[in-house]
Amino acid sequence: MSVLTGRGVGPAWHARAMTRDPAPVTLVSGPESLLAERAVADIVRHARQQDPEVDVTRVVGDELTPGSIAELLSPSLFSAVRVAVVSDLDQVTDEVGEALVAVVADPPADSLLVLVHPGGMKGKRVLDGLRRAGVDEHRCDAVKRPEDLVEFVRREVRRHHGQIDPDAAARLVEVLGADLRALASMVDQLTADSDGHVTATQVADYVEGRADVKGWTVAEHAVTGRTDAALSELRWALST
Repeated sequence: MSVLTGRGVGPAWHARAMTRDPAPVTLVSGPESLLAERAVADIVRHARQQDPEVDVTRVVGDELTPGSIAELLSPSLFSAVRVAVVSDLDQVTDEVGEALVAVVADPPADSLLVLVHPGGMKGKRVLDGLRRAGVDEHRCDAVKRPEDLVEFVRREVRRHHGQIDPDAAARLVEVLGADLRALASMVDQLTADSDGHVTATQVADYVEGRADVKGWTVAEHAVTGRTDAALSELRWALST
């Protein structure tokens, strides 16, 4: 499947690009929203590689009814494949949950259904039912251990075709903690503003003393023509 196959074991960011067609129904579960967004995007991207005009429909769980599921998965008039993404799966009723489990047992031929559950006990009944039915699951569990966070940073840098020194990766984790979105944003900024090789010195230049970037600082750089400095400060402010 896209990033993890089947039940999925271990941190979900041990991900590689999709190497086979996604399952007709995919469950994306867990509290790491960044990883969940990437899992959904990976499936949509793969579908668009097969058909650039793919029809992507998004719906929130509490808006779904048993009757609307069939409509959601009905063939599209404009593309060969249809992708339906249901977010907030924990909000669906038991009746809707049973209907979704039935889809796993008898999926439509030309549609992909992606079910996104944020984790936790709410909606556990539908989760258990989907798992018993053999749904293809992508786990987006929380990444908390320092060594796993450092590995996440290293993999993020590689996603940008760069490399990072071990002490630089550790320093980023030390400063930003377990916020994957902030770590990913900072990696994006560091790799964009360097030659692709991120060092501890570069990390220190970015993170030290920037915890409270003010709007007037960005504006001052901008009006005095220091565009690079303005953009650097702005990206840091937005990411933190």
